[in-house]
Amino acid sequence: MTNGIKKQVKNYHSDIELSGSGNTDYGHALADRILKQTKKEGLEKKIKLENYFAFVSAIKKSRINIENKFADRQIKEEFMKKYFNYPTLKGFRSWASCPDYAVGSAFKNNYHSALDKIKKDIRGK
Repeated sequence: MTNGIKKQVKNYHSDIELSGSGNTDYGHALADRILKQTKKEGLEKKIKLENYFAFVSAIKKSRINIENKFADRQIKEEFMKKYFNYPTLKGFRSWASCPDYAVGSAFKNNYHSALDKIKKDIRGK
């Protein structure tokens, strides 16, 4: 939930509406904003998880060797560009200047991170 809505919820007092002094629809409007924000956050989380699942599925189908950090560099670059929208790795000007080890390490980290997030979501349900 955004900080603005949290602050409004914290400062909200139902006594003002009950006494008739003030905006009597404020509580309903605030509840509607909370519901919309919660729904938006849920959809964003669902989209991220679907992207992680698509990433892991594509890797399994392509049979890339995840553990070998020096193999399949171009394929690993394409996956990171497509699924994580990486223009390049941090600390490098372009993909061409990235060493194979850095690309392989980043790919392996992203793969295991995606798996962990998927497992965490499955356990949470």
